Amino acid sequence: MAPAAAGRPAPEPPRNRWAGPPEGAVTAAELGVLGAAALVGMLALASLAAAHLGVHALGPVLGGTSVLLVLLALAGRVRSALPAVALDAAGLAPAAASGVLALIMFLPGFHYAAGDKDPGSYVMHAFEIARGGSVGFTDPLLAAGDLPVRLTSPGARFPAVWVTDAATGHIVPQFYHLWPALLATTYDLGGYPGLVATTPVLGVLGVLLAVLVARRVAGVVASWAAGPLLASNMLEVWQAKYPTTEILSQVLFLAALLGVLVAAQTRWRWPALLAGLLVGIGYLGRPDGVLLVLLAVGGLAALWVLRRFDARAGWFAVGLGLVLPYALWQAYGPAWPYTRANGVPGLPVLLGLIAVCAAGAVLLRPVLAPVVRRVDAGLAEDTVRRRVGLVAVAGTLGLFLLGLVRPVFGPDLVPYGPQTIRSFDEINLYRLSWFFSWPGLLLMLGGVAVIALRRRWTGGWLVAVLTVGLLALYCWHARNSPYFMWVGRRFVPTVVPGIVLLISVALAALWTLRTRGGRRIGIPLAVLLLMFLGAVQARQSLPLRGHDELGGSMAVNESLAELSGDQRGIYLWAPAAGCCTAAATLFGPTVWLIEGEDSALLPRPPAQVPAYVRAYVARFPDRPVFLLYETAARPPALPGLTSAVAGRFTGSLPHWDESSVTRPAGAHPVPYDFTAYRVRPAAG
Repeated sequence: MAPAAAGRPAPEPPRNRWAGPPEGAVTAAELGVLGAAALVGMLALASLAAAHLGVHALGPVLGGTSVLLVLLALAGRVRSALPAVALDAAGLAPAAASGVLALIMFLPGFHYAAGDKDPGSYVMHAFEIARGGSVGFTDPLLAAGDLPVRLTSPGARFPAVWVTDAATGHIVPQFYHLWPALLATTYDLGGYPGLVATTPVLGVLGVLLAVLVARRVAGVVASWAAGPLLASNMLEVWQAKYPTTEILSQVLFLAALLGVLVAAQTRWRWPALLAGLLVGIGYLGRPDGVLLVLLAVGGLAALWVLRRFDARAGWFAVGLGLVLPYALWQAYGPAWPYTRANGVPGLPVLLGLIAVCAAGAVLLRPVLAPVVRRVDAGLAEDTVRRRVGLVAVAGTLGLFLLGLVRPVFGPDLVPYGPQTIRSFDEINLYRLSWFFSWPGLLLMLGGVAVIALRRRWTGGWLVAVLTVGLLALYCWHARNSPYFMWVGRRFVPTVVPGIVLLISVALAALWTLRTRGGRRIGIPLAVLLLMFLGAVQARQSLPLRGHDELGGSMAVNESLAELSGDQRGIYLWAPAAGCCTAAATLFGPTVWLIEGEDSALLPRPPAQVPAYVRAYVARFPDRPVFLLYETAARPPALPGLTSAVAGRFTGSLPHWDESSVTRPAGAHPVPYDFTAYRVRPAAG
């Protein structure tokens, strides 16, 4: 058959369409979804760069995104001809069906606008970036210089609102800033509804990417399994509605994985360039993105030693190299305190690891040339490949058994500030079984076995190695709050889609199982297992569709801001008696960073409150000053001042249960009841 003209639809070759995509061709769905991932990556990159430069606004961001996309498109024209494009209706159908299911499960996102946890911090920072155009901003209360300003903890005005210079009032919030910068752009584009919809839309894109990766790795049956399993998994549904960075990281990871697979199987270099760029952008979003960077560098070094480093690997390296300096600058510059807090090695150590990989590859290539030739010759034999596969399966099974017996050695304790707490890491594998079931985890092992014992390489090894390696790492130590749904964040970017892909590989292999007489006994078994897993996951996830985590918190913020009318109010909050659900924690930072008012905590000893409040009233005589106390309490006597009730705020916010020993399966209301008092100087 004559090759199709580049860029034109290619006729289906005479091959088994239930296997992977047509040989040497890229599918229309892959082009569309990779294009969407490129748009997301470039939009996030332009948003962050504009925020770091202090010019974040819709015009500069969209202009920068357009330039990046044009350059990326031009790169695809440089010595990198587009292969034949196949419609691939067999692969398009599961992608479309899975996308619709994901839309149903993920929309709408949580209307989360409270300051108790990381999601609220991301949303607050997004509003401030949209308002001021920069990652950093000035706190006018600290900048006044003559005001007492109580901090919630050393170096932090409120949780995650870190003070970088108390003298000038300069603030650079905690975390890496890719996600809040992107949220600021979606807020500029669609207002608060656009910001809320960002995570669900990215979740749909993540499901589509997983479907296409499964298609590349194990065929149509695997893609039909991967989409519904990922879209209905409770961890995925939660994070696809929760305004944190995990789903963006998942999209970048899966798009990079798909890019590598397409480049490897079609010899098209452009997807490899895109994959390298997206790995680097992923490091801009999360500290543990450095793991994928180091794995990528190690993989490139291994390809060089094994004499498999071709133009596609070079294009991947170029893409990674273009973004990596920027990622290192953020990690070890403005975000260095957060990098250090997450246990990431210092910059000299990280650069040393990269240098060792590069130098080792150069030095070992000639030394190991005879060994590489013997390995190539050995792997050409089925017996040797089977032995290597059996070793890989045995190693994976050993890690799995270690995860099962680890609780025997006792609880895993970690330092948490001045105290020691239980991390529950020793039962992480058991806790993952809540969301995948033990049959699902066993099917994951079956997927590893199918890949390891398969005759020809189809990209499955890459999926298996990344999933098993990162699963073992995060199960060993998640480095996060021990509560679910919280600790599940660690697994969602890479491990959750990886497990789903391996389960799909096992189901696809089971589908082809026949008796010696040719009877296809695997089809009903694969269908029953898929229905079982889908039913288990749907039962867990469907309650989340009607849940809105802390929904209504935005309305409280708006009502608080209305107290000050057209003026910029000053809100002074009684300190929280406990953690997380007090009014000062929920709304103290949000009325400042979301609504644009000023906000501070009152001193804890009541005797210090009068002088503290008088300082604010005297410093801002023309601005409304409010004291906010839980309704059960009242402000102390304020000599020289008068106070009057300005408003009472009472109600409840829905909050999903948290637990370390059982799967959270329902929500409970978080009540709030506090009163705002307007404070003025006493007459005379």
